[in-house]
Amino acid sequence: MWSAELYADGGPGKAVACPPGGGAVLASANEEGVERLDALTGEELSSPYMEEVSTVWDVDAGVLPGGRHFFVGAGSDVFRWDAVSGDPLGAPLTGHRGLVMAVTAVPGRNGTALIAAGDENGVILRWDPKTGDRIGNPITGSRARIMQITSLFLPTGSTLVFATDFDSTLWRWDASTGESVGEPMSLGSEYPIVASAVVDGGARLFTSGTDNMVREWDAAPAS
Repeated sequence: MWSAELYADGGPGKAVACPPGGGAVLASANEEGVERLDALTGEELSSPYMEEVSTVWDVDAGVLPGGRHFFVGAGSDVFRWDAVSGDPLGAPLTGHRGLVMAVTAVPGRNGTALIAAGDENGVILRWDPKTGDRIGNPITGSRARIMQITSLFLPTGSTLVFATDFDSTLWRWDASTGESVGEPMSLGSEYPIVASAVVDGGARLFTSGTDNMVREWDAAPAS
């Protein structure tokens, strides 16, 4: 087991991600773009293409069909980079009408199924992670800034997308269809952070905020 405190030149990273499957590269989002770091030593890795996109608010990691690891970042648009080399993967993903504040690489049975990103207007868009093609219609519901977006692959084979907004409300959708799942949930504290997991075969959410309380929720209500 190891522990390291990593710093980027632009200040503490707003988000950190590591490619799945044992990758040892971290991505740190900051006011000047994204820096890649050796996960064990904290040494910065050369990533000029990741450092020239201005402010990046969030970053996540995924894996494409065939096993290629990638990072995805949220800023003025949505950007994809090869996790090993830092090279860009295609053109930026566009369509948001405001700053993109949060992003997630949504898992599927064979790697990343799609990319989902939420903006300052509460709108979430989805793309194919390999081709960059848009998937479905915009996902709406919240009218506040999306603060965090995450996802969970369920034992049933479906995937849920979760988003928290500036009003401390949590929203849930089916990742493939964009259909709403259950009612919006008030999380009870400011600036909540959300983690998801399958526990004993059931989908669970764990949240914490400025009240320093950790709460557990049923992530997938019975239909």
